[in-house]
Amino acid sequence: MSNIDFETDKANVIQKTENIRSLADQVERLESLQTRLDLQEDNIKNTKKELEHLSGEVIPTMMSEMGLSHLKLMDGSSVDVKPNY
Repeated sequence: MSNIDFETDKANVIQKTENIRSLADQVERLESLQTRLDLQEDNIKNTKKELEHLSGEVIPTMMSEMGLSHLKLMDGSSVDVKPNY
């Protein structure tokens, strides 16, 4: 018959349980980070669409309606409307 050491077995089970809990915590953290990244990427994508809409449609249309092809701003920057083929 073999010797059974219940205290050692219990300690091993507790250690394995703690390791599994730690692993589960890290998996949850990974999922949380992935969700945050997905939201940030969606935000960037929407911001790029808005930027493209303003620079490619709204501002050129407004300048065209005002008969402008060049606009210089107070800070020295300028906006030019040029045909894009």
